[in-house]
Amino acid sequence: MAMKLSDTLAEAFNKQVTAELEASLVYLQLSYILDDLGLVGMRDWMKTQSEEERPTHSSSPITCWDRDATPQIGTINSPALKVTNAIEAFEASLAHEQKISGMIRDLAAAAPERATLIPPASGHLPPRANRGRIHRQGNS
Repeated sequence: MAMKLSDTLAEAFNKQVTAELEASLVYLQLSYILDDLGLVGMRDWMKTQSEEERPTHSSSPITCWDRDATPQIGTINSPALKVTNAIEAFEASLAHEQKISGMIRDLAAAAPERATLIPPASGHLPPRANRGRIHRQGNS
């Protein structure tokens, strides 16, 4: 039987899911800007990043489902980006990635016994009962 998420940890996962959706929008907006600048290769890279930030590609909702919790998406802010060239686009991307990575580190530190999630290798979500495996640090 899976351990139930505490209310505090469930709220932290909800914030993470929301932040990942916001990050997806930031990358998507950057792809639009780069397209306007005629930088189609960079545009395509940002589109790929946008897809990878969607919670279906991350462990946050999987962890919730494994703990019989339903992720709740919070308010998502529209990205207001002032970018006029490729360097500014990647600086904005880096700044947002650092924000999301910091949130992930904070979430991991708050987890009981520092549980980590090993997502399915396929990258696709299997049926609810089999979404991911929880491993404690030091165990394989």
